[in-house]
Amino acid sequence: MDVNSGEAITTMAGTGIGGRSRAGAGDAATVEAPPARRGAARPAVAEIMRPPVGQRNGEGMAFLAFGVFIFVFQDVIIKLLSGGYPVHQLVFVRSVVALPLVFLILIFDSGLQALSTRRIGMHMLRGTLAFGCFTTYYVAMAALPIADVVAIVFSSPLLITLLSAVILKDRIDLFRGLAVLVGFIGVLLITRPGSTVFDWAALVAVLSAVFYAFNSLVARTLGRTDSGGAMSFYSMLMYLGISGGLGLVLHGGVPGEPSHPSLAFMARAWVMPTAYDLGLMSATGVISAIGFYCLAQGYRLGESSVVAPFEYTAMLWATIAGYLVFGEVPALFSFVGMGLIVAAGIFNIVREVRRSRRLIRQAGAMETSARGEPTAVVRQRPSPVHRPPPATGLRRRA
Repeated sequence: MDVNSGEAITTMAGTGIGGRSRAGAGDAATVEAPPARRGAARPAVAEIMRPPVGQRNGEGMAFLAFGVFIFVFQDVIIKLLSGGYPVHQLVFVRSVVALPLVFLILIFDSGLQALSTRRIGMHMLRGTLAFGCFTTYYVAMAALPIADVVAIVFSSPLLITLLSAVILKDRIDLFRGLAVLVGFIGVLLITRPGSTVFDWAALVAVLSAVFYAFNSLVARTLGRTDSGGAMSFYSMLMYLGISGGLGLVLHGGVPGEPSHPSLAFMARAWVMPTAYDLGLMSATGVISAIGFYCLAQGYRLGESSVVAPFEYTAMLWATIAGYLVFGEVPALFSFVGMGLIVAAGIFNIVREVRRSRRLIRQAGAMETSARGEPTAVVRQRPSPVHRPPPATGLRRRA
């Protein structure tokens, strides 16, 4: 997985790769209509929210499904290389390759104006959190089965729900609270703390989910003023800068390489890669850029309520890849835990979509009531072109 774009896709998906959104993950969008011509009537909320003709859910699902699928190759490559290189070296090479590709995609789609910002400090904070999420994710994967790590980090939307209630004072109803509880029971079933099979690397995977949750909250604030293109580009710059800095400080590694795979992955000295390994490292950058584009396109073309559940197919691909490449077979408890996390995540998506549609209908009813028009005209389904997708675990990848 990857956090390069992180919640940038939340703002990109609704308004174009370089577009702006005034809502963060999990919010109902606050959509501003374009200025009306003098003498022209201002369009009603229902008109603004009406979905485009021929909503392309099929294409959206195809893009998202392919984006989910292609990222499993990045997981496999980094896990394969984790036994011979430090994690920050892999991140550095990946960022060197991905940065110009992401830049070209953004410029082609939105132009240089997509990179404008007045909140560079917030971008640096978000990029640092994204880097922490990415590195801890793969540090955990060096010691744990791919499927287990993917499932644990997919609990991040549940953490976002809790943090939103504590920090942003969002209201959590009973059903969302129960969904969070069920999801965390799933995490406990996968990690099984206190058992003989427990590995502390599972706590590193949980830390990755925590990083992602805080990253999402920062993106939620930042996305009100800055474009998704700026969020993605500056995060990638932070990836490059932090990994390069760690390479300078830790280029010789830590004396006495630790025996635990995760610790060794963090503390190992930089190594001159072979041509084959360098090609694999570079491939992760290409995968990142392609996956970034596919995820964004998936949410731009399809309704979020339709395409978002396809992100959870990542657990299926992770299980298959882990078995075929590394001979990993998750335990029965892990499969049960994955099921609980998926069920809780999809339940939250459905609840959030219904909540957003209700808010849109209420806003439309208020406006049409003030105009003296029948309220029936506002009963339109909200368009994903104007609404960011629900937060799931996968957008840390892109």
